[in-house]
Amino acid sequence: MNRRTLLKGTGGLTLGLLATRSTFAFAQGTPTSGEFPALTITITDDGYDIPEGLMAGRYAVSIVNNGTAPSHSSLGRLPDGVTQDEVTAFMTSESEDLPDWFVNAGYVGLPDWPAPGATITGVVDLPEGNYFMFDPFSARSAFVTVGPGELSTTEPESTATVELTEMHFILPDAGLPSGASVLKISNIGAIPHEFQVLAVPDGTTADQVAALFALPEDATPVPGDALQEALFDYQPAAASSIIGAGITSWIDADLAPGTYAVLCALPFPDGVPHAMQGMLEIVTIS
Repeated sequence: MNRRTLLKGTGGLTLGLLATRSTFAFAQGTPTSGEFPALTITITDDGYDIPEGLMAGRYAVSIVNNGTAPSHSSLGRLPDGVTQDEVTAFMTSESEDLPDWFVNAGYVGLPDWPAPGATITGVVDLPEGNYFMFDPFSARSAFVTVGPGELSTTEPESTATVELTEMHFILPDAGLPSGASVLKISNIGAIPHEFQVLAVPDGTTADQVAALFALPEDATPVPGDALQEALFDYQPAAASSIIGAGITSWIDADLAPGTYAVLCALPFPDGVPHAMQGMLEIVTIS
């Protein structure tokens, strides 16, 4: 997965890559022995497999990647009154202007970036409404309707909290934890963000990472340059997909000791990622 492709795809209207054949469906979470019902979303090379009959609630979600490439998928609740026809019309248009409904969608902050064959897990809230799920690198897409239900007020136990705002992260005073953990991700800002934790070589600086984000789209990594290889062959060790303003989700992580770039790669409409505006930090996990 090429980092430049991500910036080009996401900044160049991610929805333009959605397949017009998608239809609204109902998805069902199956109760588990835990606090929250389970919802499994399976990714294939052709699309998403989402069970039927889902009602509003707080879900223990598993993202299973049965495809042949890493997946970068977001799930957002459409603002009330926005129809599938409106979404499809935008997807098939040549417009480079992001409509308000896209910017203001209630992105739930799914656990993100599963490698092929991997399963990643977390907890998300799904209020009643119509949702769209998409991957900016492929024609994968789905429209899902969530029926009426009650959102839980019980929070899963978390190891640490990360807050996202414009244009920085508020990280735990003790730093990000090593080993198996549950990270509570809260967007306290006014616009959507992403949370990604990418392993980088020891000694890497934020300026070095920012300089690579500024490379031309047709750039290729310098052979043997570990930092460039990490950025071009993009595979975060832990991540939340787009998470809307005022929304909280939880992701399960298992971070080994080392050096990491914590960043928001979501671009502004002009294609410049939030990381270039300050949402980029280098941290050491011990």
